[in-house]
Amino acid sequence: MKYGPRSELQRLKFFCRFTITMSLCGIWRDPADKLFLFSDSRISKIEEPTSSKSNQETKVTYSDTGVKIISVPVNITDPADSDRLIYPWNIGLCFAGDCISAYILVLCLSQILQSLELDPLHGKLSFEAIADLVRKAYQVVAREQFNNGLIMQSELPDIIIAGWCPETERLLARKLSVDEEEMNEIIIKSLDIVQNTSTIHFIGSGTAKAKQIYVNRGGDRPLQLIDWVSRVEKTVGGPVQYGFFEKQSFRVCGTVNTLVNPFKRFRYLGVTLYGDHPTFDGSGFYFKQSFMPLDITFSYRCNVV
Repeated sequence: MKYGPRSELQRLKFFCRFTITMSLCGIWRDPADKLFLFSDSRISKIEEPTSSKSNQETKVTYSDTGVKIISVPVNITDPADSDRLIYPWNIGLCFAGDCISAYILVLCLSQILQSLELDPLHGKLSFEAIADLVRKAYQVVAREQFNNGLIMQSELPDIIIAGWCPETERLLARKLSVDEEEMNEIIIKSLDIVQNTSTIHFIGSGTAKAKQIYVNRGGDRPLQLIDWVSRVEKTVGGPVQYGFFEKQSFRVCGTVNTLVNPFKRFRYLGVTLYGDHPTFDGSGFYFKQSFMPLDITFSYRCNVV
């Protein structure tokens, strides 16, 4: 710990050390100024030795069912007419780091962001204002979890948020992360990312390998990058998750692998769907969603930022 006394729960975590983390996400802006999010699906449980004198090795177990790409509805109404929506679009979120904090934040935001009204005196209808609201909500959640000993500062997740900005009439993105130089309390900082066209940005434990492989091998095939990184980075793996903006609103898209068994080739948020038309096996319903081929080759390459 960098600061503050440990609670009893923090002491327990210190002696019985484990974390449950999410590992690799990315965002890119194409030459047409559109934004795309992608990630792996792996959640890793990392159990470290109980003391520096222990002969135990770090144990890593995982499940490839983590939901890391999320579409969150934002509904902001006009203060002069509460029935008129002035921001009716979904924003996109992706996460890398401790999954408990991330999922609690998503549940919190899914309730807060769908019921907002613009303050006529101090409010501003912009992506900057929405992103700052998300940052403040994250900071409140993170401080509560840290002060109660649920999480350590270094485990707090990095978060990418992307959405339409009515003020600039452009899709924008920000990365939220903990300020590790702050010694007295949890501070969440915000950074603009992928501001220029043909740029890509990664977060998570697989970032270094992703950058290396993307530059050397996969510059025009970002959706295959997850598979390549997973061969050298154990905390990265599972089905690729992918999302894009349809006009001004973010939507999550499934993926389809044309090289595998046709009855198990559709994936959505880490879940395998069955049949020539994607469905849960025997459910009686088709999954009405778009599916992107994993082997798609784009006609451009992005600069890593």
